[in-house]
Amino acid sequence: MNVHDPISLEEAIKEWESVLDGQSRLSEKHIRSLYHWGNTIFCEENESLSSVFIHSHLCDSKSDFKRSMSGLYINEQKLIMDGLIKDFCLPSTNIVLLRKGKHAARLAVVLSK
Repeated sequence: MNVHDPISLEEAIKEWESVLDGQSRLSEKHIRSLYHWGNTIFCEENESLSSVFIHSHLCDSKSDFKRSMSGLYINEQKLIMDGLIKDFCLPSTNIVLLRKGKHAARLAVVLSK
């Protein structure tokens, strides 16, 4: 199977849930699901969630971030307040899954200094 072959939304969600739950590691199937989910962005570990959501184009501005708070998710957990991106990295990785609503998502790779 080619890395660029599309997979269904349901399959992509199931794959990422298994990573977020710690049941599996990143595999070729996870990488293929990125094509469905959207772009991958890179950010610094000391960036705030609001600036990362803006940088990822999931939010247009800080006020949009605040208005959208009830529909923002980080690692499939509802976002309740702004904070540093490094506090939300998945165990043993520097990856954070950002989502706005049901279909707009990005993978953020957190670069440490």
